[in-house]
Amino acid sequence: MALPRGAPAAPARRAVEATLLVWGFADGAADALLVTTELVQNIAQHTPSGGELRLLLQPASILIEAVDADPTLPQLRDLDVHRAGGRGLLLVAAVSLTWGCRNTTWEGHAGKVIWAELALPGNGSIDMPPNTRSVPDGRPDENRDSGVSGTLLA
Repeated sequence: MALPRGAPAAPARRAVEATLLVWGFADGAADALLVTTELVQNIAQHTPSGGELRLLLQPASILIEAVDADPTLPQLRDLDVHRAGGRGLLLVAAVSLTWGCRNTTWEGHAGKVIWAELALPGNGSIDMPPNTRSVPDGRPDENRDSGVSGTLLA
């Protein structure tokens, strides 16, 4: 899903929620929606040219990726009760099985991908639906192109 610069998080949340419904997860989407909000807000506030949101279904987890053309990697900060912002990655870390970031190329520019792996809503693993792609060990495939193949967000 393309994210224009300054785009609000609500349309991305609706797209993620709709995709999770297609995948059969009517309940338990709160963590995915929280992560989506935080990653989209980071793109809206801190990147010069917008970005892209990807949602990938894996056998035992959901991978959410936010890609943009700003190569500056975010820093997880200590909680400061006197600061208005700066809690997004703390929230992502709190609800994710694992998360991370790395430099990449997006739309021909040096950029980054921030990703979070979430437990599937409910218990256990699933049989993969057609037209989805599993990424081994929950981390973005560094050799994958910058297209959106393997995602149900378009």
